[in-house]
Amino acid sequence: MEEASNDDKGNETQAQNESQQIPETDTQSESQQPFRKKRAAPKEEPKWFEVDEDHNTNVYVSNLPLDLTYEEYIQFMSKCGLIMKDPDTHEYKVKMYKDPEGNFKGDARCCYIRKESVTLALQILDGYDLNGKIV
Repeated sequence: MEEASNDDKGNETQAQNESQQIPETDTQSESQQPFRKKRAAPKEEPKWFEVDEDHNTNVYVSNLPLDLTYEEYIQFMSKCGLIMKDPDTHEYKVKMYKDPEGNFKGDARCCYIRKESVTLALQILDGYDLNGKIV
């Protein structure tokens, strides 16, 4: 029996270590990878959309008196139901249309909370005499 020299033992140990080594990879583990932001979905251009009749709670009113105030319009439209309020400004969702000089044109829009208010407004307010004008 022969005794192995230190060089032979070193070579054997090195060969064993090489066979047991875990191969290095080019990618890092998920916990070591730098933070990557996900791409945001491409934003669509704003576009008009159609509101179906079952969900439309807006009422357009024409032929209103030109001296009608915002408060009077709210009171007039409130006869048929609750008017929606803007969640940010807490103002009623109504629009009184004005000409370029800022004068009221006699047309306005009101947004009710419930669809039933629209039907009621059409039944009650259509043909209503408001300050001498038929709406």
